[in-house]
Amino acid sequence: MLFRSVLGFRDYWYPVTWSRKVRDGKPLAVTVCGEQVMLIREAGTVRAMHDRCPHRGVPLSHPLNSREFPGTWTCGYHGWTFDLTSGVLVAAITDGPQSPICGKVAVRTYPVEERRGLVFIWMGHGEPRPLEDDVPAEILDDGAIVLGRITVRGGNWRFGAENGFDDGHAKFLHRNALWTKRVKMPVWSKIRVLRDG
Repeated sequence: MLFRSVLGFRDYWYPVTWSRKVRDGKPLAVTVCGEQVMLIREAGTVRAMHDRCPHRGVPLSHPLNSREFPGTWTCGYHGWTFDLTSGVLVAAITDGPQSPICGKVAVRTYPVEERRGLVFIWMGHGEPRPLEDDVPAEILDDGAIVLGRITVRGGNWRFGAENGFDDGHAKFLHRNALWTKRVKMPVWSKIRVLRDG
């Protein structure tokens, strides 16, 4: 049985990349909750849309695709052009200006927020809740300096989440690692989660 949590949970904000990685007019492909998503910066704002043209299935992040008109993204295969905000097909260039398909097809778009140098995507299907409901206040604080690395690893997200608070794992498995030789670690400890709000 495939559990719904295997690919992640819907109705949450996910940090997906650093803001500096999303450049103007240069698409960036990411996978979130098992979905292929294209990120692109348009007039300073990051936009996110499903990374597949509904016409022939070409990834919209493919290098042959382009921005033909401000606020849009065009599939290089047949010139289907989508509004970056709504995902609605606004032009089918190879059909000409009177194309009857315009306005009848759309690509899913995702709400995006940029905070503290990170790009967050809402993967839910309804109206997104405030980002502050999903992200710890310490990360969103104006005085916070957010550092880290993004590494793609095979496996399930649950292992990474578990190891984030699995104190015994680090103490035993990594007991001979260089960083543990410089730090005195207790043999055992108690962990507790405090809710703040």
